[in-house]
Amino acid sequence: MIYVLRHCKATGQEFDAALTTDGIKSAQQLVPVLAKLNIDHIYVSEMNRTYESIKPYLTNYKTPLTYDSRLNERILSDLPIDNWLTELKMTFIIVYIMAKQV
Repeated sequence: MIYVLRHCKATGQEFDAALTTDGIKSAQQLVPVLAKLNIDHIYVSEMNRTYESIKPYLTNYKTPLTYDSRLNERILSDLPIDNWLTELKMTFIIVYIMAKQV
């Protein structure tokens, strides 16, 4: 079985964005939930927040971990963007328009 999780709450969208205090608490609360799943391997993106989200689990359970760049989020900018959701939606619209032209 494959389980897909989103990272816990982070300070931003930057590549090295850390988890917030609430995100750290959520990551710790995931440990007993994940422990029940008999996970045999974990794949995470190269984004810092994905590793931080699974780190409390890995501290208690020695599950193999693989970083996979194919799981990385789209980078809209190297700088914070206030309207990041609008910008992200635009990238999908552009892809859709390009696909219709093929």
